[in-house]
Amino acid sequence: QNHVCLIKRGAPDPKDTITFVEKLEKCEDGGGVAAIIYNHLDEGPVKGTLTVDKHGITIPAVGISKEKGEVLKAAYLNQKVTAIVRDDTNYTYMTGTSMASPLVAGAAAVIWSHHPHCSNAQIRKVLQMTADKKRVDGDRDDSYGFGLLQAKEALDFLDKYGCPDG
Repeated sequence: QNHVCLIKRGAPDPKDTITFVEKLEKCEDGGGVAAIIYNHLDEGPVKGTLTVDKHGITIPAVGISKEKGEVLKAAYLNQKVTAIVRDDTNYTYMTGTSMASPLVAGAAAVIWSHHPHCSNAQIRKVLQMTADKKRVDGDRDDSYGFGLLQAKEALDFLDKYGCPDG
């Protein structure tokens, strides 16, 4: 009870398939309160889908590299360890183009998937036209670009008017 499961990615026999969800279910059913899944290959950290809330899993899970997993296994297997969990409110705080670029690119991809007959230039134009310009000096400035993304408004515009000219 109240243990953290250290789980190796992959199956002992390559013919077997054990999903991340199945591994986390076994951990949780065995009294685990969290899980660390480490890679079985030298490819860096596990980048699998660990967002399992839709499967009824309630424990947190993270992925790490094979090297770090093997270090943890060698040092702490069957040991009592105290884990300190921080509630750090700024953990994912990001601003600027580092956050705006992937957000806008993702929104553009979703909008374009609903209107594949539009060109990339037309999708871009609609995103620019529907952006919230409350903080923008003019049509565009160096602080806020074309304004704050309004993905729903862009999608609604395309649904109502179709692809703009140019």
